[in-house]
Amino acid sequence: MLTFLRKIRRSLIESGSTRRYLLYAIGEIALVVIGILIALQINTWNEQRKKRITEREILIGLQENLELNVNKLNEEIERKHRSDFSSQVILNAIEKKLPYHDTMSWHFGWALSWEDPGPLSRAGYESFKNIGTDILRNKDLKKEIVYLFEDTYALSSTRMTRLMELNVETVKLRQQYLMRQESFNFKPFDYQSLIRDKQFHSWGKSIRNSRAWGRNAMEESLEETMRVLRLVNDELTF
Repeated sequence: MLTFLRKIRRSLIESGSTRRYLLYAIGEIALVVIGILIALQINTWNEQRKKRITEREILIGLQENLELNVNKLNEEIERKHRSDFSSQVILNAIEKKLPYHDTMSWHFGWALSWEDPGPLSRAGYESFKNIGTDILRNKDLKKEIVYLFEDTYALSSTRMTRLMELNVETVKLRQQYLMRQESFNFKPFDYQSLIRDKQFHSWGKSIRNSRAWGRNAMEESLEETMRVLRLVNDELTF
């Protein structure tokens, strides 16, 4: 192509026609400009294609992250419900002064328990932040994701941290009133004295109520996580 253009240029110069040479020069410049614009456009398309691939990878990472958190929250909420049920069994027995029976040892164990749920997964979200949140074209979705991890999860984590202080008291209560048996079963040292002990009764109610407060925070986090997960799934199928 360049050889062909050189021949034309030489031919025009030899012909001595200034007008024809100027027209040729303008055309050659136009061709160069068009070539540059096409190259820039191709480069822009390639960059946009790479961004879209990265965006999809980030969305898949967030999807996996949220699915992990949904599973963990469901497990923790189920565990809290189990402990709530045991609390109710024990409190009911104390309030009605029901006789002790062996199955109550299992309920004593779970009624006086507070397990640390640990932090929720943030792996996909951290990758999202490291790449840059502007990688998502859907700005509303970006806001929802950031709010979930930075606000909803942060509030739930604060509640869980405060409730971990309760674990210290539950351990003290078990040591003071109960004797550990096999597995997670605990039998009162003196059941008749225990059902008359107002302090134990008060602490039992406090633990149940505090656990419910923590469980509510988990349920709120679960609801929001599932909502944002649906939005991410929709974005991936769009």
